[in-house]
Amino acid sequence: MDGRLDRWLNEKEEREGNRRLLRRGAREAAGPFIAGLRLWDLFSTQTYDRRRYQEERILGAMVVPKISTFVALRHGRLFLAKASKALQRPLPAVLAVEAHKDGSAHLHGLFDVSGLGPGDIRVLWSIWYKEHGYIRLEEPRSHYDVSAYCGKYMAKDFSEMVFSRDLNAPLVKRGVLWS
Repeated sequence: MDGRLDRWLNEKEEREGNRRLLRRGAREAAGPFIAGLRLWDLFSTQTYDRRRYQEERILGAMVVPKISTFVALRHGRLFLAKASKALQRPLPAVLAVEAHKDGSAHLHGLFDVSGLGPGDIRVLWSIWYKEHGYIRLEEPRSHYDVSAYCGKYMAKDFSEMVFSRDLNAPLVKRGVLWS
């Protein structure tokens, strides 16, 4: 009896180790994969104005952050749809949700904003600010920065990401169509 239990425990431990290795491998591959999807022009960090949201709600004996991963994913999808509509063109983007140490979520994003016109950054900023809080947009200095950003923020868990519907839009850079 003890031999079967030991064998079962060893097999269980081996399966857990294999799962961890697979997860780590997927995270390591995800950064370069996402970085290579588009010619990303902007990084974003999108946070919530805590004065507009309750800090937490109590669900039974459990304290749940008001801005959960699920809520942040939904807000990210709506933001991308509204931004594309307001700009009147596709907006290829990837958003990843990350939890603060207190459990409340915020978003990190990559945008392919090729062909931005005057005021377009302001449009993106105002859409998020009006409904949720703060958005910081900045241009990457290099493709390496994009890869590092993806590896740090976007490669943690694909289930906590939003890929815009516009990822299949043609690649355009400074008025030139890329194939």
